[in-house]
Formats: sequence, C-alpha cells, structure tokens
Amino acid sequence: MKKNTKNSILATVTSLPIILGLIIPPPLVVSIVILTVFIPLSAYYIGLVLMARAKTKKEEKERTKITFTGY
Repeated sequence: MKKNTKNSILATVTSLPIILGLIIPPPLVVSIVILTVFIPLSAYYIGLVLMARAKTKKEEKERTKITFTGY
C-alpha cells in the first residue's frame, strides 16, 4: 500500500510539467525537456499505478502475460 501511494504521488508530480506545458506556451528548450524527460517518467509511474500489485497468485500470473499492447 505504501509503495502504491508513493507511485501515485510520483505520477502526479511528473504529470504537472506536462499539464503546465499545455496551458502555458513554454520556450523550445523547456518543451524538449518535457518531451524527453517528463513524458517517459510520467508514463512509467502511471503504468505502475494502473498495474498495482496483484492480490492473488493467480491474478499475478495473469498480469505477467499481459504487455502494454494487450497481446
């Protein structure tokens, strides 16, 4: 539970620069930093939150078969 809370906080924090970049037009250098650093980090932590720890062993085995593409 504690790790999931940490991942939720990190997902929110890494998403903030992306949201601010959409609202406020940033300079080119800031846009490049957002694209190369914050979008992959945000996607990683959001993925961790969405694929939270399995509650049963059977569910854990099923989740290991699933990839991001769904195949």
